[in-house]
Amino acid sequence: MRNVLDKVPERFEATVQDQLRAIMNAESRELAVSLIETLALSLERDYSKAAKCVREDAGRMIAYYGFPEQHWRHLRTTNIIESNFDPVRARTNVCKRLRSGTSATYLVYALLIRRSDRWRRFNGHQQLVIVHAQMRARAVAIKEAA
Repeated sequence: MRNVLDKVPERFEATVQDQLRAIMNAESRELAVSLIETLALSLERDYSKAAKCVREDAGRMIAYYGFPEQHWRHLRTTNIIESNFDPVRARTNVCKRLRSGTSATYLVYALLIRRSDRWRRFNGHQQLVIVHAQMRARAVAIKEAA
């Protein structure tokens, strides 16, 4: 989304962002693909770089449809990562300089462990075993094909 928004004027960012959010929250892959093409066509004439970016990044933008629907909420956002690294960033910015790589690793580890008591369970966590098995099977198939 950020890549596309960087390629349109600021006055159109809100409109384009709403359309990108509609794509991300589409109820099916087919609807998302049609919304992507609609957005790309509307950007094509005046903002060809943005339209090209929408088309090139479409696969990554809707990759979460390959997973169980309960997981979509988590896969649509980077918040699960960013929210945990905010305190890490705040603490390491204050330290400015750490004595060694080991002390930096320990600090990050300690902050994440302290924060882990606030983590909540992943939606559809019982399906992770199935998803993992499918991903391993794909990796083996790709390796054998190569």
